[in-house]
Amino acid sequence: MDRNNPVTNPYLKECMQALKQDNSEENQNRVLQEIAMQAHFLSLVVFSQPPKDNGDGTATFEKESTMQFPLLTTADGSILCPAFTDWEELNKWRREETPRTLVLTFDDYASMVLRDTHLTGLVINPFGENLVLDRALLTHMQAHKAQILAGVQEQKIDKETQVLLGEPAERPEAALAAMAAIFRENLDVCAAWLRLLRRDDTESYLIVVDCDGDARAVFVQAAAAARPHLQGMPLDFVPYSADFGRHAAQGVEPFFSRD
Repeated sequence: MDRNNPVTNPYLKECMQALKQDNSEENQNRVLQEIAMQAHFLSLVVFSQPPKDNGDGTATFEKESTMQFPLLTTADGSILCPAFTDWEELNKWRREETPRTLVLTFDDYASMVLRDTHLTGLVINPFGENLVLDRALLTHMQAHKAQILAGVQEQKIDKETQVLLGEPAERPEAALAAMAAIFRENLDVCAAWLRLLRRDDTESYLIVVDCDGDARAVFVQAAAAARPHLQGMPLDFVPYSADFGRHAAQGVEPFFSRD
């Protein structure tokens, strides 16, 4: 891992600090959602044979090379896989001149922990906030993430497709507030609009998002935040960069705007 381009998770660390001060359900959900949907972590790794640096930012591993992840054993005998939000947290444990690291996501850790029955769970920043996610919680988070991803639809509508756009009879204010909070934290999001989409005798809320970054990741986070407030109403997304997105947002006041 290049120390000049470090992994950082400022929003997750902010959420974890808030959780430490107030262990509310809302703060718990914010932390777990950020971990599952967005965060990337540093993980120490030990290779049986050091990889060969190709000089272009990539490395080649020998055919028989293996790798191991250092683990932590607690006083009660729990065996935890550590993950670190940034170099500062990692250096609280190991201070090697050039430690070997990998950048992993929640999916990587959950898969690794759950397939090894000797592991008790995952611990994030073990010498900082010390947030432990046990096997049961990791399983729950995996299932919840899969459910969210299955329910998020990015609409790609051709000009020939017959659809009707309108205003909802009742605006889902709680859902809009929850999505606006997500957009506010993501500086890539410039604005967002709400429309009612009618197609093939079905209705759904349509959210148009003007986003400069990874729109899919934004859609997933926004859907997760909004879903508890939708009372079963489907939720679709379309990027403002698409022709249909610009058309849908035309003449409508955004419910979120960075300005």
